[in-house]
Amino acid sequence: VIRPLISAKISKLSNDARKGLVSDDDFWEWVDQNLPSGYDAKIIRQEWWDGYVLDSELFELLGQVKSVAKLFVFSGNFKSRVEYLENKYHFESLFDEKIYSFNEHLNKTGNCKEFLEVLINKSGVNPDEILYLDDGEGFIDEANKLGILGFRCGTGEVSRVKDFFEKIGIYNL
Repeated sequence: VIRPLISAKISKLSNDARKGLVSDDDFWEWVDQNLPSGYDAKIIRQEWWDGYVLDSELFELLGQVKSVAKLFVFSGNFKSRVEYLENKYHFESLFDEKIYSFNEHLNKTGNCKEFLEVLINKSGVNPDEILYLDDGEGFIDEANKLGILGFRCGTGEVSRVKDFFEKIGIYNL
């Protein structure tokens, strides 16, 4: 009975932290206080941060595409995790615009349509001129409903992305 209550609470806190409504410190302090004995929230947080590994092939491909397209980061991640990953990989310089859930007080989970509308507005183009890459099928579906061309891809799928880019005429390799 306690586990589902903790799970529901942590999901809301996680979403609020992603939206910038709860500080990362407050979120992780709550996690630490509610973990079973013997677990360390600092270790869990570090493992979670390190769980993202840069897909260097995709990073390189996007660097090539940058010459013909504007690139946007569109992320529902925690501010501290983004900062950690930026310090580790220096990825933000690749992008013309950075749209983070913690700055917009929205998140893809629960506010996907509204968050995508921020992307549309900040892009300065019509939805049908936006190509949206994401690893979440549900988010792609929401983008497609708004007229955005969505493409699902995961880590290690750069050949699929290249094929798709060639198919739609964005990039000829």
